[in-house]
Amino acid sequence: MKKYFSPSKLRWVLYIAFGEAIALFTILSIVFVILPFSSNRYIRGSDYVSYVTGAAIVRDGKGSTLYDIDTQTVYQRELVKPYRKQIILPYRYLPFLALFFVPFSWLDFRVGYFVYLGIQLLLVGLLSVFVIRIFRRVGRFVWAVLVPFSLLPISDSILWGQVTVFLTLVYFVFYWLETKGKSLLAGMVAGLFLIKPHLYLVGLPFWVLSSSRKKFFFFGNLLTVSVFLFISFFISGVGVFKYPDFLFLT
Repeated sequence: MKKYFSPSKLRWVLYIAFGEAIALFTILSIVFVILPFSSNRYIRGSDYVSYVTGAAIVRDGKGSTLYDIDTQTVYQRELVKPYRKQIILPYRYLPFLALFFVPFSWLDFRVGYFVYLGIQLLLVGLLSVFVIRIFRRVGRFVWAVLVPFSLLPISDSILWGQVTVFLTLVYFVFYWLETKGKSLLAGMVAGLFLIKPHLYLVGLPFWVLSSSRKKFFFFGNLLTVSVFLFISFFISGVGVFKYPDFLFLT
C-alpha cells in the first residue's frame, strides 16, 4: 500500500491544521469580546457592575455599610441609571478588592468597563508568556502565544468582567515560582486567591502540602492574607464581620 504521508509530513499537516483551528477560534473570541460595543446588555450584566458598586461605597467613606443591601442598591442604580438595569448584582467580596476598583468609580461607567476590558486582555497576554515559559516545548510553536486568546471560556470571562483571567495568571505565577524553589514568594502570590475566599480555603491545604518548602510558603501566604485582612478591617471596621451573613443572604 502506497504511503501518502511520511510521519514527518503528517506531523506538519497536523501542525498546520491545529494552527488554523487556533487562529479561527482566536478570531471568534475577538468577535465575542467586542460584543459590548454593540449592546449595553453585556456591560450592565457584568461582574464589573458589582465591583464598581463596592468601590463607590468605599470611595465615599461608607465602608462600614458595604454589606448593607439597601446601600448597594442605591449606589448601583445610580451607577447604571442610563442603562435601565433593574436586577441588582451585589458586591460579594472582601473590602480590600473594592479598594482596587476605586479609580474606576471616578470614570464614566461605560468608559471604565472598557478600560477594565483592556486590562483583562493585557492579562491574557501575560498569561500567554507564562504558558510559553512554563511549557517550553509548547513555546516552540508560533501559535502557542494565541492559545489563551482562542479559548472561548476566557473570552466569556472577559466579556462578563470576571476575575477568572487574573486568578489563572496568579496560579501560573505561583506554580512557576514554586518550580524555581521560591516558596516564600509563591506563598505571597497564592494569597491573592483570597479574592475568592472559597477557592482560597479549598486550595490552601493542597498548596501547602505540595510546596517544597512548606514553612516558607505558609509564612509568605500568611503575610499576604494578613495585609488584605488588615486593609479590609481598616475600610469596613466591624462591618467586615457582616460579610459571612451577607453571602448567605445574597
